[in-house]
Formats: sequence, C-alpha cells, structure tokens
Amino acid sequence: MSRRAGKFREVDFTHEEFCQHFRMDEKTFRNRFKRFCEIYDIEKNNFKRNYEKAGCYFWAVEWAELAGLLIETLPQNPCFRTNAQQEGVTSTKIHQYYEKLLEETESNLPEHIRELVEALPSFIATKRMIDRLPVLEQKIGELVACLIKIGNEQPGDILDYIQYTLDKWIYHLHEVTI
Repeated sequence: MSRRAGKFREVDFTHEEFCQHFRMDEKTFRNRFKRFCEIYDIEKNNFKRNYEKAGCYFWAVEWAELAGLLIETLPQNPCFRTNAQQEGVTSTKIHQYYEKLLEETESNLPEHIRELVEALPSFIATKRMIDRLPVLEQKIGELVACLIKIGNEQPGDILDYIQYTLDKWIYHLHEVTI
C-alpha cells in the first residue's frame, strides 16, 4: 500500500491534487469544507487518514469527485450560503442551483460514479423538485389570475390564508429539523 504523497493508492487524490482539481486554494477549501461538514453533519476527521485530527486528508477516487463537486458548488447554494437569509431564498434561485448541480453531475462525474449517484433516492427527489417547482409557480399564478377573473372582492384574504398556511408548514418543519 503506497502512502507516497498522502495516498493509499496511486489513483487516489492527494489533498493538493484535490484542491487543484476543483480550483480551490487552501483557504477557500477550508472555508467551504467547514460549511460542507456542518450542512451534511459529517465530522471532518472522517476525511482524514485514520480519523486523526492532525492527519492528512484522504480523497479516495471512489468518492472524491462527488465530494469535490458538492464542496465546489456550495457557495452557489441559496439555502446553505453562510450569509443566506431564508426570506431571500426564492424558488427560482433554488431551481437554478439544483438544475446546475444536476448538469454538473451529469457532465463532470465519471460514469460509474454518476450512475451510482443517479440511483440515490436524494438524486431522484431532487430531480422531481426541479420538475415540480416551475409547475407550482405556474399554479400559484393561475390561482391569482382566477381570483381576479371571478371578480372576488377579497382575493387578498384568500392569498393571506394561503400564506398563513404555508407559514404554519414552515414553522412546523423548523420544529422537526431543530
């Protein structure tokens, strides 16, 4: 087993190769990787040889490309940027980010890794979300247009009720995730 240059095997990435491949200097890597570990609730020592705090990062070829893609695109994620305000996140921003991430997955990951990723339930759910977000926006537009056409004198009240219901859902989801 070769341990030359921080590798177990020749096909693995050294930390320097990993950063270079994903166009990150060390500071950029540290900042993004810290946030990546927070979001996905992963101990950074899991990415180190023998799980040692001071050990070298270990980037196995089997998962380095996927980890790198997620780390590299993290700053564009509207939900997880460090300065993200939930109120400023729009469905369009979410749609654009995940659509770009799926494009990157399909075009940049090696075929054998891409096929594994595309079989994951989270990938399938993300693909459905990308398909459904524009439809949901369209339905909200249709609802407003319908309220206006029927001459309802209180369309604002109906939209207030919908907003109140959505706020309750969001509140309950926050209770579950905290």
